[in-house]
Amino acid sequence: MWATFRNARRTGLNFGREILLALAGAAEPYWKAIAACLSRKFSKIKPARAWPALSKERFPIPRPASLSHPMLHRPLFLVCALISALALPVPTALAQAGGNVDMKLAFSFSDVPTADGKLYSGKERTDMIIAALKKGHIDEAAFYVNATRLSQPGATERVQAYAAAGHRLGLYVPVAPSEGAAFIQAFKDGHAAVSKLPNFFPSVRYPEPKDPKQDVIPAEVQAALTQAGYTIGYHTVSASDARMNEILARGIEEKKPTNWSYLRDVYLRLHHESFTFFKQLGDTVTNNRAEAHILLLHENDLVAKHMLELIVQCRRMGIETLNVSTALKDPVAQMMPKQSPQARLAGLALDRQGARALVPERATDEGMDKMVEFFNVFNGKK
Repeated sequence: MWATFRNARRTGLNFGREILLALAGAAEPYWKAIAACLSRKFSKIKPARAWPALSKERFPIPRPASLSHPMLHRPLFLVCALISALALPVPTALAQAGGNVDMKLAFSFSDVPTADGKLYSGKERTDMIIAALKKGHIDEAAFYVNATRLSQPGATERVQAYAAAGHRLGLYVPVAPSEGAAFIQAFKDGHAAVSKLPNFFPSVRYPEPKDPKQDVIPAEVQAALTQAGYTIGYHTVSASDARMNEILARGIEEKKPTNWSYLRDVYLRLHHESFTFFKQLGDTVTNNRAEAHILLLHENDLVAKHMLELIVQCRRMGIETLNVSTALKDPVAQMMPKQSPQARLAGLALDRQGARALVPERATDEGMDKMVEFFNVFNGKK
C-alpha cells in the first residue's frame, strides 16, 4: 500500500484516488472476514429486494467477486465495513507530541471566581469546567477562592457550585506574603468569608512573583498561617495558562482572526512539555520521592474551552489522575523550601543552588510568543 502512495506521488496521478484504492485493497481481508460471519448469521434471511431497474441502469453498482453476501450490496454497509477495517491503533496528533509520562496528577485552580471573559461569562465558564471535570472523571479538584470577589453578582453561587460537585475550596489571598501586615490582614478577612463555605479545607495560595527567588514568606506571616492551621497550597506543574489566556484576550481585542484549532494544539502542547519537564525536575530535586503532582490552572476562557481535551491528553500520555486530597499526602508536601514554597519544585531546585531551568523554555513569555507565531495561531483560517 505504501508503495502505491509513493508511486502516485512520483507519477503525478490523482493522489486522493490512489489513496482510496489502496485503502480499499488493504481492507479487503477484513471485508472477507465480515462477509463470512454475516453469511453464517444471515444464511436463513432472504436477500433484500433489488433496487429498481431504472436506478440500476442509470447507476450501475459493480458487485465484487470476493463479496458474495447480498447485504454487501448496501452502500451503508460497505462504509461501515471500511471504517471497521481502518479502526486500528494509530498514532494520534496528541500522542505524536511525545512519549508517555509516568506521573500521577491532581488539578487545582487559583483565584476563583473570575470576571466575565472575552469568550464566556463567569457562569458559563463555571458550568463548562464542572461539566468537563465530571465527564473526565475528576472527582475532586481544588479551587482557591478569592474572598474579595464573593460580593460580585453570582460569585458565591458559582463557588458553591464547585463545592456541590465534590471539589475542595481553599483560600486565595490577593496580596503577596512579602507585604507582611497587609497579607496577614487580607488573610484574616478572607478566612472569615471562605471558611464558612462547604467543602472548605485550610490551604492558602497567593500571587506568585515573576522571580521565584522573591517568593519568601516572612516569619510573622508563617506564624499566622500555622496558628490558623493553614498549609501552603503548593503546585508542582504549571504551563502558564494565565499567560496563554492573556495572548488570546489580546488577540480578540485587536480583532485578529483566530485559528482555534491551532490555538488548541499550542495549548495542549504547552501542557505536554510542562508535564515532561516537571516530572524530570521533580525526580531530580526530590531524589525520586515525588510521586503525586498538582497542576496549576486558572478559571479562564482557555481552560474552560479545552479542559476536557486536557484531561483526555493526560490519559493518552499515561498520566494517572488523582483527587487533590490524595496528592497533598505526597512527601513533597513536607518539603518546605526557603524560597518559592508555592511553586514547590522551583523552590527545592533553588535550595540546591544548581544552575538549572525552573520552567520549560516554551512556557516563558518569549518562548510562548514564539510558539504562537510559529504555529500561526492568528492567521484567520478555521
